[in-house]
Amino acid sequence: MNLCEALRLRPREVVVFVGGSGKTTAMVRLAGERASAGQRVITTTTTHLGADQTAFAPMHVISPPADIATIRSALHTHLHVLVTGPLDLALGKATSVPENLIKQWCTLPEMAAVLVEADGARQPPLKAPADHEPAIPAFATHVVIVVGLEVLGQPLTEAVAHRPERIAALAGLPIGPIITPDALVCVRLHPQGGLKNIPARALVSILLKRRKTLRLLTWLEPSQSSCSKTPPSSPF
Repeated sequence: MNLCEALRLRPREVVVFVGGSGKTTAMVRLAGERASAGQRVITTTTTHLGADQTAFAPMHVISPPADIATIRSALHTHLHVLVTGPLDLALGKATSVPENLIKQWCTLPEMAAVLVEADGARQPPLKAPADHEPAIPAFATHVVIVVGLEVLGQPLTEAVAHRPERIAALAGLPIGPIITPDALVCVRLHPQGGLKNIPARALVSILLKRRKTLRLLTWLEPSQSSCSKTPPSSPF
């Protein structure tokens, strides 16, 4: 599946990835599609990335100190450039960049897309956001909610879920019972779950993953979603 075609991306759009594990993989795949087509793309984070994950891009630029001219030069050479804040070696993380810089990149005439990971890295397949999450820029044009289907049929515990007590509250379940498709849909489409902090004008897609299989559902309007609804059918 070609993610760019599925998302119907236009130039200089801002695609944000939220949810459980698989966000970085999806972001890298979309960046690779753009670069393979000869287009320029920046990947970045509004939270953090594992320091070892910075190797996924052909070029990693730290800003600051790098300025916009340095980033543009790297883009013209490598097509895909990862831009993060400074490395926190004690925590083993690459830190976030300010939203005003991300917005500046979107105005570059050569930019195909800016891709942003906006939820914490290295999470289990299913998560509920904390009070400060996700860190979605207000100018995001697309939000992709990554859902790991491997949680289906598993007990709702910390083994497969980050903050299972929050997930239980959103789905109306106690901690421990088997995670059903209905419960998974409810968490993903809850305004305090998968739809939390999404800008009103952003298009929303749900990316279902199981191992190496990806399936993108058609986008939703955030205002139309609720736990009583089921996801729309996929064109793929």
